[in-house]
Amino acid sequence: MSEETEVKTPVDQLMEQVQVYASAWSLVGGLFDQGNALELAEEEKEATRDMIEDLIEQKDDHLNGIAECVQQLIDWHGRQVEQVDTLLEHAKDGNTIALGDDKSITLDAASAYGMRIGLSLAKHFLGKLPITLSRN
Repeated sequence: MSEETEVKTPVDQLMEQVQVYASAWSLVGGLFDQGNALELAEEEKEATRDMIEDLIEQKDDHLNGIAECVQQLIDWHGRQVEQVDTLLEHAKDGNTIALGDDKSITLDAASAYGMRIGLSLAKHFLGKLPITLSRN
């Protein structure tokens, strides 16, 4: 039979530390104070403060990571819209469009018209990104 290890969340760990802190303070000046209860209670207070500060820092790091991802998405979307706009500007009869890998196509009136339709649809599907980012 294997014993399951309970994974404690940071909040669970903090609550346990708060309990240790409260227990340490309950001994100060009491019957079981061996003269060092105040010092031990202060140490537990500092340990609790450190855990709280660590949780706040982890939360801030997490939020900054999310903000960075959102910003990357906003930037990517902006680049895609710019590329579609650039292609739309150049989708004209007689223009040559580079397709990559040293391939290109010279547009005639019909292919330029078709390209503008396709790019207009692409821009429509890209739409306005429904995410914004603001820093407080």
